[in-house]
Formats: sequence, structure tokens, C-alpha cells
Amino acid sequence: MHPSPRNTLEERLVADILDDLRPYVDEDLALEVLQNAGDNTGEYYFISASDEIRGEALIVHRAKEGGLKIIEHVEEVSVDVLWNLGIFNFPYLFEPSDSVISSVQHGNIREGHLDQNEIDRAMALKADWGVGASEMNSSGVPHTNGGRLACAWAVNKISRLCFGLPIGGGLATAEMAKVLRRNHSSRSDPVAGSVVISPTVWVDGTRITGHVGILGGNGAIYSNSSSRARWEQNFTLSSWRTYYHESKGLSVEIFALNPKKFPIKNYLGW
Repeated sequence: MHPSPRNTLEERLVADILDDLRPYVDEDLALEVLQNAGDNTGEYYFISASDEIRGEALIVHRAKEGGLKIIEHVEEVSVDVLWNLGIFNFPYLFEPSDSVISSVQHGNIREGHLDQNEIDRAMALKADWGVGASEMNSSGVPHTNGGRLACAWAVNKISRLCFGLPIGGGLATAEMAKVLRRNHSSRSDPVAGSVVISPTVWVDGTRITGHVGILGGNGAIYSNSSSRARWEQNFTLSSWRTYYHESKGLSVEIFALNPKKFPIKNYLGW
């Protein structure tokens, strides 16, 4: 049975968009079109870009006159297109949790918030606990291509499990970095429980996909594995800097979470 001309055309268009996109994306990443939709300006593609550890969702627009553009801001895309792509909430910001836990068994409370030591302690303990935990299986998370695009989701999940609230930024490391820079504190010295992030940036005309994880004891870093869709201890701070900074040219930023962003009434414990 021969494929229909329509299917052949669609397959050719998908192959063409990936070929045309390849020069602008990190060569180590596998590309896959997950969905496409058009409007009067051209065609939009929702694309997964991932390797063994990293992953990033891309929205790419091919204009009717042939120009190709990676969309940086969701506001550039119409509501109808987002709806047709099935990603209306891109970049997938989490809603605040309504859960309330009244009992706090550990740490000090100051003005309705945990102190910094308890914030760090809870994040470090939960990051270690998450290895092998079913709650950290990212294979079924919507819009992550079976967990391949879930590194920021996983760090937000650890935060939610600890404090009832995410850090923010949805699935995008670049968006999470903006939240961290705006609402939290940069650290020069690594402390267990800190968030370690190398956000996605453009380097010499190529989009280099970043990653985010949580620092544990003895310099260990925990993060989502894209290829295995699970939370792992898969870096040390040294190996992270070697790979993301020295090899990929990305920044390595370390943040202390701001206790005032996590009211004690939402605390879930470690």
C-alpha cells in the first residue's frame, strides 16, 4: 500500500524543517517534531531537542516566504496556534498549590517562613530522596516528550514536594533562570540544597540547551535524565562546570532559594 500524497508531503515538510533547523541547534541534540499547526503567516512546529541528560522544547516558525525563526516569547504566537499545537500554557508555568501542612517537625520559623538553613536542608534531603522515587518519574509529564524535556519540571517538582510551591519558569531553563535571578539569591559558595542552573543561551549563532539541578552533599548534583525520564545523581559540581561551562560555553549559576517565597503554611517537610 502506497502512502497518500498528503502524508508524503507532510513527512517531507517535517524532514525539511529539521534539516533547516539543524545549523542553529546544538549538534549533540536529537530533534523531533511533536506537533505542527499553521496560520496565515506560515507553519509552526513544536519540536523536542534532547540528548541523554538535557532537553528543551522549541517552537519554530516557518514563514510563508520561507524565513525560519525560533520563537523566544510565547506572546509571539497566537492563541489559536498554541491551542492547535496543544501547548496553550507554554512555557508551562505551574499554578500555586493549595495544600496546607500545619505540622513542622524540623527547622526554625521566622516571621511565617522557614529559615535559610531549613530551606537548604529540605531541598538537599528531598533531592537525595528523589532518586528512584515514583513521584520523580517524568515519563508521563505532559509536553515533555516522555520526560526528555523535564529537567526544569523535575526541580520544580522537588520544590513543590518540599514547600508546596514551585520555583517557577515551567519547562524552560531560560525562564527559570529569570525567576531565580529576580526572586532568589546568587551564591558564590556551593551549599547543599542550592539550585544549580546553566540556562539555555545563543552562542555564536547556535542555541545551546542548558540544564538545571539541585546540589547535594559533597558536590553531588541531582537532575532529571532525559533519556531515562528519571531523577538521578548524574553530575558533580566539577563535572557540571567542565561540561556546561568549559565544553558548552554556558554560565553556571548557583542560587539559594528565598525563604520568603515559601510560606510556612505550605511546608510539606522533606
